[in-house]
Amino acid sequence: FKGRVDNQIKHMGYRIELEEIEFALNSIKEIDQSAVIYHRLKTSYGKIVAFIGTYNKDIGNQFIRDKLLPLLPEYMMPNVINTLDVLPKNANGKIDKVKLKTEYEKYLRK
Repeated sequence: FKGRVDNQIKHMGYRIELEEIEFALNSIKEIDQSAVIYHRLKTSYGKIVAFIGTYNKDIGNQFIRDKLLPLLPEYMMPNVINTLDVLPKNANGKIDKVKLKTEYEKYLRK
């Protein structure tokens, strides 16, 4: 049994569609693109990790969290926000979430 294939997760007892978080992030005008992954730490616990693409280096994590507060409930807030210039794309031109997850896991092992 591999679990769900779609982007629905269970976090803190809530079922969450990761696309809802991406939609909220993309509604912030300073963010050009976003992707959200779920990094499972234990069988019952994980972290919501957001990757944002922006050329505006003046925005910080607190700015993003403040903008998300009226848009998302607390349990849907990303635990980690990573800012990049551009998010990686796969051969089809879509954001490569597999590569983002792999790079994030490599970063954690350092």
